[in-house]
Amino acid sequence: QGTSEEQWAALHSRPNILLSISADRSNPLPQEMITVNVRATNTGDAEAVDTSVICQLPPGTSYVPGSLKVNGESYPDPVITEGKFAVHVPSLPTGQEVLIQYHIVVQ
Repeated sequence: QGTSEEQWAALHSRPNILLSISADRSNPLPQEMITVNVRATNTGDAEAVDTSVICQLPPGTSYVPGSLKVNGESYPDPVITEGKFAVHVPSLPTGQEVLIQYHIVVQ
């Protein structure tokens, strides 16, 4: 049986996911490929479980099939709906990050 402090922490601990998005080009020309990096970092005080990171494709771009990687490992191509796709993150412990990387092409 835990103390009241441990019980309070268990009830009030929450994950907090901080997203940062970057691209390797800022003013691409038509038909140029861009690498997009999405970093999701858990800055909270509890593990994030069964989280989905939603990635939005910029207008005028298209996803490059076969380019999705999660933490450097190839990942199945996502289902893209209305310019968005989700990447499932089963577990993201406190203080850890996941790197989602994919390529897009300017139309």
